[in-house]
Amino acid sequence: MTITIDAGRSAELSFTCTDNAGEIVDITGGTFLFYAYPSPTDLETPTLTLDGVVTDGEAGLAAVQVTPADTEEMPYSVLWYEAMLALGSDEWRVDSGKLIVQA
Repeated sequence: MTITIDAGRSAELSFTCTDNAGEIVDITGGTFLFYAYPSPTDLETPTLTLDGVVTDGEAGLAAVQVTPADTEEMPYSVLWYEAMLALGSDEWRVDSGKLIVQA
């Protein structure tokens, strides 16, 4: 998936957590994290790390708020993102793709 946001502006990114069969997963009590990296081959040091919130655990919904300060120093950047969920001792990738920050 590709997400496009404007540099220096607020954005809310919403995600639905599903299993491999596409069924919604109850994520109540989980921790949602969002990372953006310089490239899909450089996943060691994120350019951007944001804590998300579980907005409706039973429905598998989580969101992350991007503030103007998060992106104001990134005029036109193409990054690789991973949306991750930690639940108990398990951690999995909810979504990943390109994050385009446009001026």
